[in-house]
Order: sequence, then structure tokens, then C-alpha cells
Amino acid sequence: MIFNGSFYPHAIGMEEYVSFYENKLKVLATALRACLKHSAHEDRIRGWIDEVERDLTETEQLRRHAADLRATGRHP
Repeated sequence: MIFNGSFYPHAIGMEEYVSFYENKLKVLATALRACLKHSAHEDRIRGWIDEVERDLTETEQLRRHAADLRATGRHP
């Protein structure tokens, strides 16, 4: 997951970036599921969905890390 201020310039901290990208991953997963209806390559798309869902579960770890950084004062 890349934290890029150019995509989300109004963020005030890492937690906001995590939420932003988590929402984007959810949109991507929904779009990929919609593609399954019309795909000739279901296995490939299911693999991508699995990767996105795995990334979604990892956002919770990032959220905890962001909270820890904020608590130490090392990140806004």
C-alpha cells in the first residue's frame, strides 16, 4: 500500500490514508466481482479478488500502526 499525498492531499495523518485506500480497495473488489459475470478468465479475476481481500485484511494492521505512531507523536 502506497501513502501518496498527491492522491489524497487533504489528509492530516496516516490513519486517514489507510481509510482512503481501504475504501478504494473495497471499490476495486466490488468492481472485480461485477467483472466475474462477463469474464472468460474467472480464475484470474478470482485471484485478483483474493489479493485485494488480503490487502483489505492488512489495513487493520496498518491502522494499528498508524495509531501507535500518532500516540508517540511521530506522525500527525
